[in-house]
Amino acid sequence: MRWFRCDPCFVPHDMNAYEDGNKIVAHVMQLDAPPTLDPHGKPPDPAKGVGRLHRWTFDLAGTSDGFAREPIDDLPADFPRLDERFALNPYRYGFFT
Repeated sequence: MRWFRCDPCFVPHDMNAYEDGNKIVAHVMQLDAPPTLDPHGKPPDPAKGVGRLHRWTFDLAGTSDGFAREPIDDLPADFPRLDERFALNPYRYGFFT
């Protein structure tokens, strides 16, 4: 088992992940904060409680415990899907609401 670290964020749903040589590529809906009420009953900051599609790339050949995170789209979204025939494989199209 290997642990990777990043700044705190919330990932409620993933679209897909696959191997690319010595790397693992994952497409996830990343939020800066959970989309729930805070301990005081206040709703989250709208800018932080919205998911956006990101690509996470883990370099298994590297020695760092970090990984690359990059936004793929700036549209607020959730519930990502792909054609299940391509699950765990590279793919070209994904969908979300």
